[in-house]
Amino acid sequence: LAAVKEVDFVVICDADHDRGPEQVERLLAPFRDPEVALVCGARTGRVGLTPPQRFGNWLAVFLIGLGWGRRFHDLGPFRAIRRRLFPVDRLEDRGFGWNVEMNVRALEGGLGIVEVPLPAGRRVHGTNRISSTLRGIFGAGFGILRQIYRMREESCRPLSSS
Repeated sequence: LAAVKEVDFVVICDADHDRGPEQVERLLAPFRDPEVALVCGARTGRVGLTPPQRFGNWLAVFLIGLGWGRRFHDLGPFRAIRRRLFPVDRLEDRGFGWNVEMNVRALEGGLGIVEVPLPAGRRVHGTNRISSTLRGIFGAGFGILRQIYRMREESCRPLSSS
């Protein structure tokens, strides 16, 4: 994201998001409001999510709500940013906590965030490297919870006087 500078919007999705082309217009529609910096696709129907994914997603959005005062419906991978408003230089996570970090950085910056309900479906190609194995489920869960903890610790630290 840091390398992409000469565009107005960046759309992010997982590699097998077969409905992406059909849903991009709905994802970008909230950007008609010039104050919106982040649009998150909130998966509806939960057809393609396993019980551990549904629970983990619920727990993560609950903890973000407790820590930062806004409860999201989903932390799905389909999202878009307005490049000039979003602080991509503050994004550090390269693992499972990247979507948590995007939402929290937007909250901390007082940026406009919109969730757009989008229908979710079953994976069409391949297998999910996260939900198809215990290692993936626990690894993703640990990475997401670790990121929430790190960011909460960071936001609770007193500012240095030097």
